[in-house]
Amino acid sequence: MNPKITISKSSFIRGKQCHKSLYLKKHHPELEDKVSEAQQAIFDGGTNIGLLAQQLFLGGIDLGKYIQSPIFMVLLYLRNLSLDKTQNL
Repeated sequence: MNPKITISKSSFIRGKQCHKSLYLKKHHPELEDKVSEAQQAIFDGGTNIGLLAQQLFLGGIDLGKYIQSPIFMVLLYLRNLSLDKTQNL
């Protein structure tokens, strides 16, 4: 039986950019560099921009709740959303 696979938005992007990087992050997280305070500030800024975007683009869809689904469901959902021109992503 396969375990349920979940992936964050950041990990999804990491995997799109480099498969090896995603593999190492998921299977050998101890090899990853520690997050510096400066990096954390950048991450927090990105989160704040995302929250602002949700306020500015009413009717948009917060994909965060779908990213925790198995990856194939996320990809299917994103594909369907991309075909729906009435939705803001």
